[in-house]
Formats: sequence, structure tokens, C-alpha cells
Amino acid sequence: MVDLRQRLISKYIEILKDADPLLVFSELRSTSDYTGFSNLFLPDVPIEWTPGKRVLVVGRETRGWKPDNPINPADGLHCCIQKLMEMHEMHFNNMMARRGERGMRFFNFVRNVAAITGKGNVAWSNIFALDWENGIPTEAKTPHYSVLKELSEKLLKAQIEVLEPDVIVFACGDAGNIVRREFFPTKGENAVCFDGRTFEHTPNKYLWSFKLYGKIQCFRLGHPSSRGEAHQAARKKVLLEIQSYLNTSHFSFGAQEVIPTEC
Repeated sequence: MVDLRQRLISKYIEILKDADPLLVFSELRSTSDYTGFSNLFLPDVPIEWTPGKRVLVVGRETRGWKPDNPINPADGLHCCIQKLMEMHEMHFNNMMARRGERGMRFFNFVRNVAAITGKGNVAWSNIFALDWENGIPTEAKTPHYSVLKELSEKLLKAQIEVLEPDVIVFACGDAGNIVRREFFPTKGENAVCFDGRTFEHTPNKYLWSFKLYGKIQCFRLGHPSSRGEAHQAARKKVLLEIQSYLNTSHFSFGAQEVIPTEC
């Protein structure tokens, strides 16, 4: 995992060294067109990441993302990246350790995925690398939106390139999926999503499957906070699909049937 983490850090440095420093270093922000942004969201490497079990769950955005201690820009980009990755790891571990959370929550779904793969084989990322005023960035209301979107695209693609997940679940809701299609086109000469598949008794709006770059098995869902029965049924179906795919593709690792907690 050390080599994989170093490769991801190198990718982050390559991208962020030329990025808007006010999006990278929150401590440099002083004007209202920047102070509404969260800290930068930089996923760390999962602790196991065994080929044949690797699942990346992509949400939409954080809801406030601030470190316990300020990150000093004077410490340099490499130090900033490491601290933000450590922040991601700590939050992920804290959320995965929780039990018995009621309601429809993003990490209830992630924990259900981990029940299939093991916690060390689940990675967590987001469509947007920063949130705006504790919510989803939008073109109409978010300053520097196009710059943020371009940075988010580069970071997410770098994570996928380095981590090479076997399965990706895009659980980012309708608004997130609009941006996802911009990052990963499904039609036209720039299309990178192939072999689209729908599911019996499940309308396309709730669940769709495709192969990213023709090789990574992907599922597109609504956001896991969606409470409708159709959304819940789609999430349960995806868990069964993941279990079946991982058991029959690279190798079988003896997973038992997963009875999901509240999806």
C-alpha cells in the first residue's frame, strides 16, 4: 500500500501544483467568493485493496470538510496533501466503525458494501472535490464553478487511474450524475462508458450499469439518502450485483449472502 499511496500523492502533486491555490489552501482565503468553499477532499488509499475485491463508492460532495487543526500553506503542497489524505482516512474509519445508524445514510450503504468486500477493500470518493457553503456546488450559485469542476474531474480520474477498482458505484444523485456524464461521457465520439444495461423491474432512472473505459464494472444509483421504495430496492439490487460480480469474475472469496441494513 505504501507504493500505491505514493503514486496517488504524486498524481495529486502533479494536478495541484498548477491549480488555483485558493482552492487548495483554505487558510489563504479571505474574500467571499472563496470563503464558502470547504477544504479540499483528497481520498487516501484503502488499507487492503485486494485485486478482485476492490470497490470504489463515489458520492456527490462533502457537507463541510474542515480539519481539526489549520493546515499551514507555508508547510508546502506535499505536507498539505498528506494532511488532507489523513483527514479523509480518519473520517472514513470513524464512519465505518459506527453501527446502528437509522435512516437512509450514505455510509449505511458504504458499510453494506464493506460487508461483502471487507472494509479494507472499499474506497470512498466524491464527484466534487470541494463543497460550497456545506452543500452541492452549482453553476448558478458557486463562484469559480468551472475551475472547481475541472479540478474535481482531474482528481477523480487520477484516483481511478491509480486505484484501478474492480467496481465503481456512482451513488451521487441526479445532480451529481449530470456532472458525472460530463466527466465520463456516455454518448458521442468521446464516450468512455459502454455496454449499458438496465434491470428487470427497476426503471433506468433508479439503476443503470455500464463498463467505464470498457473494463471497469460500474453502477449508477440515486444518492443513498433517497428514501423512496424504488431507490431502496435499487440499492439492494446493486449489493447483490456486486456480490455476484466479485464472486464470479476474478476469483471467489467465499462471501455469504449479505442482508443489508437500512439502505
